[in-house]
Amino acid sequence: MDGGGGIAARLRHFTLHVRLTRGCNAHCTYCSSAGMGDDRMRPDDFARAVSWIADHVFPRLGVGPKHHLTIEYLGGEALILPPKELQRAVETARAVFGPKVKNLRDGVQTNLIGTPRRIDDLVDLFQDRIGTSWDRRTGQRHIKGDATLYDAMLDRSLRHLQGAHGITPGRVLVVDAHSAPHLSQEVEDAAKGGYNLVLRPVFNGGSPGVDHADLDTLVQAYSAAWDTWRRLSSHHPGWRVDPFADLWERREKERAGAWPHGGCPFQSDCAWRSLSLDPDGTIYVCQEMADSSMYPLGNALEGRFEEATWRRLSARSHHLDASCKRCPWLASCGGGCMQEAIARFGDPFAKTDLCAVWTALFTKMDAAQARPALQEA
Repeated sequence: MDGGGGIAARLRHFTLHVRLTRGCNAHCTYCSSAGMGDDRMRPDDFARAVSWIADHVFPRLGVGPKHHLTIEYLGGEALILPPKELQRAVETARAVFGPKVKNLRDGVQTNLIGTPRRIDDLVDLFQDRIGTSWDRRTGQRHIKGDATLYDAMLDRSLRHLQGAHGITPGRVLVVDAHSAPHLSQEVEDAAKGGYNLVLRPVFNGGSPGVDHADLDTLVQAYSAAWDTWRRLSSHHPGWRVDPFADLWERREKERAGAWPHGGCPFQSDCAWRSLSLDPDGTIYVCQEMADSSMYPLGNALEGRFEEATWRRLSARSHHLDASCKRCPWLASCGGGCMQEAIARFGDPFAKTDLCAVWTALFTKMDAAQARPALQEA
């Protein structure tokens, strides 16, 4: 099958988000999955679901022997699953999908609120392919209302990962009205701590009280954080802060005449490149669409795929907003996140609400790439 004018066939990357449970052992005010139930998918159901996806959905999306498949386990919280169930699920997915693709890589996103033994279990399964959430300045993450307890338990797990396994996990910081003023300092902390960082704008999902930062605040916060990352990155080889590193690499590729492909959220062909599986078997394009219950694509446990819905979403590359098509940064931005467009305008083909943020970053990047790096030192 031709992936949206050949795009998917050219890129050959696919991501499967797997949520085995929506339950969690903590509470974060901004969490997109909060309050969405604690049911979990049992091992036999999971085996049935992934086998159906491999045999019936992947072929329709053109996913096959030339693809690099990434499986991301997320929640809810993976650590509340019985260890043997999580192990069985991971091994099942590897056995089902491994023979179907060129190579398979999997990892887990976890809050690390668990005993050292449970953390060891994750390392046994995923080695260093472990990520966590991060927020040390707003007090929005807590266990039974206690933010200090959350931080103490997370610190214990981070020390254990580093001391026992030599692992420093990457971290995701959700950017809302409370965390936005601290982005530059968070980037400074990441450089000092030697961990990669993702700055992810908050979106409405399971939590009704999400506090969005206004657009002007986001533009200023991301721009200042980019300046900090740019200043520090030359002294820390291999260190990443995204979306800065991702977008910088794309602009460099585009200037060199190469195809500037990348990942979420800067891709208009995401219906060809990702899928999300929920505990009840419902499938969506991605975890953000799942959290927002946007455009379900069917149900893997029921053996049902909504072809018409998927085809509509898969046409996004050809139906972007007119201003996006004229934009000089379209190849690098891809029109932005489809979930954001739907949330703001009710239209999967609309422009992302964060266009001003990404435009400000692209302007800075192009200016920096046009002058010698020594002038910025």
